[in-house]
Amino acid sequence: MTLTSGISVRHVNAYHKTNSLLFQFILSEFLDVYTEIQKLQTLMDSKLIASPITRNHKIDSVLALASLEKLVGSSRDYMRFFSTNFSDGLLAKLRTYCAVFIQNADKDEKELMALQHYADKAWQACLQAMDALYGDPSEHVFILSSIDKAVAAMNRFAKLIARIILQFRDDENVIFFILRHKTQFNKLYGDRFILKTFTKMYPKGLREVHLLLSKRYTERGFDNVLDAIRLLIAELEATA
Repeated sequence: MTLTSGISVRHVNAYHKTNSLLFQFILSEFLDVYTEIQKLQTLMDSKLIASPITRNHKIDSVLALASLEKLVGSSRDYMRFFSTNFSDGLLAKLRTYCAVFIQNADKDEKELMALQHYADKAWQACLQAMDALYGDPSEHVFILSSIDKAVAAMNRFAKLIARIILQFRDDENVIFFILRHKTQFNKLYGDRFILKTFTKMYPKGLREVHLLLSKRYTERGFDNVLDAIRLLIAELEATA
C-alpha cells in the first residue's frame, strides 16, 4: 500500500516508529508551511500579484512563486499531482507525515483525518495558484482565490494542531520540541500562545513543565539538556 505522495508506508514507518517522533515532524513541517502561507496571505492582501510571463511583471509575482515552489516543489515538477519525490515541497512532506500519523492511530480519529484533509486542500490550492501564475494574466482573480483557499485550509490545520498538542502533555519529547520552538509558535498564533497552552496542559503552571522535563530527561541520562530547559522556562516565566 502507498500513500498519496507515492511513498511506501513500510518505508516511511521505518523512520517514524512512534507517533511522538512523527508528530514532531508534523509540527516542524507545519511551522515552515505556515510561514510561507502567511507570506502568500500578505501578497493576496496586497492584490498586486501579476503573471510572471508578462515582460514587466511585479516583484510580488516573483515572491509568490518563491513561496509556492517551497510549498509544492519546483516549477518543473509542480504539475505532478502524485509526486514520487519525497522532497518535492513542504506540503508534500506534511501530507505524507499526516497520512502515516493516521495509520498509526489506534482507531479512526476525526481530528487526524481532518488534519490530512486540510493539508491536501492547501496542497491542491497551491498547485492551482502556481498553474495560474504561469498562465493567462486574466487569471488574476483565480490566483487570489486559490491562495485564499490555501490560507483558509492552513488556518483550519493550525486550529487542529493547537488542539492535538494538548494530547501530548505526558510526552517530554513533544513538549521540549514546542518549548524550543516557542518563538515560532508565538509568532504564528500570538505572543502568549505557548504560555496559554502550557497553562491548559499543566494546572501547576510552568513549574510543572520544568519538573516533568527535568525528571524525564534526567532518568534517560540526558543531563546535557537540563540547562537549556531551565533557560527556556525562565524566558517563558518572564512573559507571564
